[in-house]
Amino acid sequence: MSKPAVAKAINNLERQLNTLFNPTFFFTRAEDLGFSSQSPAIDICEDENNLYLIADLPGFKRENIQIRYENRALTLSGERHQDQTTARFHRTESFSGRFERSFSLPIDIDIEKITAELKNGVLTITLPKQETVKPKQITVTVN
Repeated sequence: MSKPAVAKAINNLERQLNTLFNPTFFFTRAEDLGFSSQSPAIDICEDENNLYLIADLPGFKRENIQIRYENRALTLSGERHQDQTTARFHRTESFSGRFERSFSLPIDIDIEKITAELKNGVLTITLPKQETVKPKQITVTVN
């Protein structure tokens, strides 16, 4: 490694250590650390019969969550307000405010059978696949 490269590596390490031991580091906002506090974590998975959208929505009330399905797109939106207290926060990473996320789904859904359940801060939306998109086993017959 050349002397300039070593010097650059040492400067980068020193800068990282200064950031880590800076007292204000622990009071930075989530956005400053690369996290988006305006968007809940969402997983999408499937089995043979359904697609599932699973969203982490701790502290959200059922009446503050909206779900819309239209033209193979699912839109999830909601709003949560932080409790008004007299406490002085030093760090806040929990979501407060309004969000909206839309997802293009790869298959047709039976819209009459869509369900959504909020349990322990986790929203599970079950999106049943239409019969035409479900895998079908074809039996071979012999004459």
